[in-house]
Amino acid sequence: MSSKLRASLAVLIFGAIILLFISGRVWITANFSEPNSPTLNLPITGRELDPLGAGCSWALIASVLAFLVSSGILRRVVASVMVLLSAAILMSTWNSHGAAIANQVDALTSQAVGRSVVGVVFESNYFWVLAVTCSVLALIAAIFLLLTPSGPKKPARYERSENVADLSPWQALDAGLDPTQD
Repeated sequence: MSSKLRASLAVLIFGAIILLFISGRVWITANFSEPNSPTLNLPITGRELDPLGAGCSWALIASVLAFLVSSGILRRVVASVMVLLSAAILMSTWNSHGAAIANQVDALTSQAVGRSVVGVVFESNYFWVLAVTCSVLALIAAIFLLLTPSGPKKPARYERSENVADLSPWQALDAGLDPTQD
C-alpha cells in the first residue's frame, strides 16, 4: 500500500473520529427566561442539531475497514460510497449553522418549555468550524481514494515474458518458464 493511500485512509479515520467526538459535545447553550419564572439553560449537542453527521461518521469508519479488505471493482464501489458519505457529512455540518441552528434551538426549547417559543437567545462555540474543516478534508481524501488505481501493481519480476531467450536462467525460473527451451 502506498504512503499516499495510507495518508488518505488516516485522514478519513482521524476526521471521522473527530466528528464523532465533537458531535457529542455541547455546540450551543440556549438561554430562555420569562418574567416570574426561572431561567432555562438548555445545552444542545451536535447530534441533537443534526444526527446525520454522527451516523455517517460511523458508516465512514466501517467503509474504511471495508476498503482495506477489498480489491478491484469492489474497492472502487466502497470508495464511491466513502465519497457519498463524506459529502453527506459536509452537507449536514454546513446546514448546522445560522438560521438552521436558530430554528432547531427554537424547536428544542419549545419541547423543553411545553409550548411554542420563538427567538430564543443562544450562544454558539466553534465546533461547527472544526466539523466543516474535518468533513472537507474527509471528502478530499475520499475523492483521492476513488481516483487511485483499484489494485496493486505487480512488480516487473512477476510479469511473464514470452521470449525465454531475453531472460537469464534464474529470471526464467522465477517467471515459471523452462530456461532450457528456446
